[in-house]
Amino acid sequence: MLQPVTGTPATKGTSSFMSFGHTLSQSCRRAVCAVVAITGLGVAAPASAEINEFHVGIVFQTAANYCPLHTIEARGQELEISSNTGLFSLFGTMYGGDGRTKFGIPDLTGSDAKPPAFGSNGLRWCVQERGNWPNRDGAASFTAASHGLIMRTGANFCPHPWRKTTSDVQTQYSHNPLTNCEVGTDYEIDHYGWLLGQIVTVNAPNCPGNTFPANGQGFKVDDNTRGLESLFDYAYGGEYGVSFNLPNIPTTSAGNLSCVVIQGIWPARP
Repeated sequence: MLQPVTGTPATKGTSSFMSFGHTLSQSCRRAVCAVVAITGLGVAAPASAEINEFHVGIVFQTAANYCPLHTIEARGQELEISSNTGLFSLFGTMYGGDGRTKFGIPDLTGSDAKPPAFGSNGLRWCVQERGNWPNRDGAASFTAASHGLIMRTGANFCPHPWRKTTSDVQTQYSHNPLTNCEVGTDYEIDHYGWLLGQIVTVNAPNCPGNTFPANGQGFKVDDNTRGLESLFDYAYGGEYGVSFNLPNIPTTSAGNLSCVVIQGIWPARP
């Protein structure tokens, strides 16, 4: 079991996001998983793991030292339309480009995406370029407050049956207006394969199971933690070979928590 260097508990009380643990168990049945809490780096990164099942255009944060396979780091670069027709149909020229041969993706490098103390080895924002196609038909039938998971997309709509929410609007990204979505039904939540090291934002008082709060706490390096150690590469502090820290992401003004996935699908390298 993962044990922090300090005695900080993973959550304070029972998580209100009850389906998240089931999400990870479902994910591990669909793909080979690197379960850090049990195997650490003792199991090699799987070569045959399925890609995560996020919608095309989803923008997510990772504490790993790379963006996973089938994603692009959100650095504001321009892409060829002919090679990325799906993303272009969702983004258009919202993030730059001439709309004829090139288009831009969001630039999320000038914010909390990279902790100043650790420069380019900090958190990364990744854009999903392959995955499920987002369906914009119909209206969401759930109440936004009924589920705690917030996902972001570079498109100007939330995939059905998600719904737009203003509970996580990030003003520092005003030049790159991501759409914040409250995830819908339990089925929709359970449909995704969460990646080891991914940052999950929850509109809830506690981090869900299989995650730890992104509060900078340290972990001892041992057989149970070497997977996370290899992904983070001491970007957030620690002593090489002895301990490493999680990223420290402040709670948003709306009270939303950032949590690090510590059990999930191994993020394949591009």
